[in-house]
Amino acid sequence: MSEPIAWAAAVVAALLAFVGIWVLTRPLRSRFLRIWLRTLSLALMLTPAPLPNFEGYYAPAYIVALFEAVFQLQGQPAQSLKLLLATCLLATVVAALWSWLGPGRRRTLLRTNKLSGPVTRELSGFRLSRTSSVWGWSWALFKSARTGGWRCSR
Repeated sequence: MSEPIAWAAAVVAALLAFVGIWVLTRPLRSRFLRIWLRTLSLALMLTPAPLPNFEGYYAPAYIVALFEAVFQLQGQPAQSLKLLLATCLLATVVAALWSWLGPGRRRTLLRTNKLSGPVTRELSGFRLSRTSSVWGWSWALFKSARTGGWRCSR
């Protein structure tokens, strides 16, 4: 199998695993933990490492580390393990920055009322009336202070 085809198969497998991890981590309440597990899964599966004794060829680092540590008598897994460690640290930094600064943070803060205080907060002339959760999505019902109309948002 040629190297581009093998990497294409690795990317497809990583994306399928990522979708599975996305579904499994949706119920987690910790935003950082959700994002960290998702970024870590992609980082671990797609980090390339050079193959020892095969100049110019690369494979996913976790596979190289596994084969070098377990199946080779004189294996050299140190380089691929260093790459995996660096990638895990980078994924942790990216997850921390994304969970604290990324999109959706304001919505999370509004949903938990950490941004504006008590439940009776005002938002552009609308007053929060009630909240509910449907199929894992949080919804809020607002009543206009001016017109008496209603507004629903997620």
